[in-house]
Amino acid sequence: TENSIEKYSKHIINRIFTVRKKQVMLDSHLAELYGIETKYLNRAVKRNPVRFPESFMFQLTKEEFENLSSKLAPQKMPTYKNAITIPNLYVKMRLRSQIYM
Repeated sequence: TENSIEKYSKHIINRIFTVRKKQVMLDSHLAELYGIETKYLNRAVKRNPVRFPESFMFQLTKEEFENLSSKLAPQKMPTYKNAITIPNLYVKMRLRSQIYM
């Protein structure tokens, strides 16, 4: 229905952040949208460099991660504090073109 589409759209919009002057989405949020585990999303991107060029994704620095974590509400930021790796970010403009391919 229209109401559920609007609600889902807001859910997606609330997961888009600006980092390095680019609109991005955390790897865990994108994986959630696709209904897969984050590790499988990142693995697929690494295994398919032609389809997913370097401009499609970048990794936060430790400082950027700490800064982003401190600014976001806890429900928006997945639990990475005990994680070994810092999350990857997927660039919004690139997302749109990859999703509709």
